[in-house]
Amino acid sequence: MPSRTKAALVLVFGIISIAVLVVSCAPQAAKKLKDPAVYVYKPPEIWVTHPAPMVATEIAEDDATSTAQPDIFQPPPGPTLDEQQYLLDDIDYLFGKIENTLNNTNLNP
Repeated sequence: MPSRTKAALVLVFGIISIAVLVVSCAPQAAKKLKDPAVYVYKPPEIWVTHPAPMVATEIAEDDATSTAQPDIFQPPPGPTLDEQQYLLDDIDYLFGKIENTLNNTNLNP
């Protein structure tokens, strides 16, 4: 092979290798998916409060009015209609938000 042919091949090979390096190092922003959002669960906080100490006269009155019947646990009454409607509206809102997020998710990058 003549030296001009070798020089031309080296030049073409160099240009092709530089082009491959530039294309491989180019930013891939359009092909990259967004990182998932991570939420840290924070458990509910519980505050323990102690009732104020009773005065001696209140203790005497309580003893006089107490009966021999055992204490029966009375569960609190259920939520009112307003609270139920609020909870139903909140659930509907959350389902709508989830559906909107799923509809806007691009599955074919």
